[in-house]
Amino acid sequence: MALRVGLFDGHDMPDWRREARSREIPADLFFTEPGEISNYREARLVCAGCPVRAECVDDVLAWERPGQRHGVVGGMSPVQREQVVRARHGGAA
Repeated sequence: MALRVGLFDGHDMPDWRREARSREIPADLFFTEPGEISNYREARLVCAGCPVRAECVDDVLAWERPGQRHGVVGGMSPVQREQVVRARHGGAA
């Protein structure tokens, strides 16, 4: 899973990642099975107080592809990220 590798496994780590609250939290919290609401809520709480939340979201949205969105990124679900992409592109993802 490319998102998980890029954000949590340290390969090609962007500079903002060094300041991320998620840096030392197991990636499984952010990439759970569908329907695991408790982890989703906990992941969103981690992201809510993160000083680089905007950078995280912007970075991921720059390369994440429709149909391949998974997990919580910047406190946002895949559906929420899709909505942001649509809004930025005038309704087209």
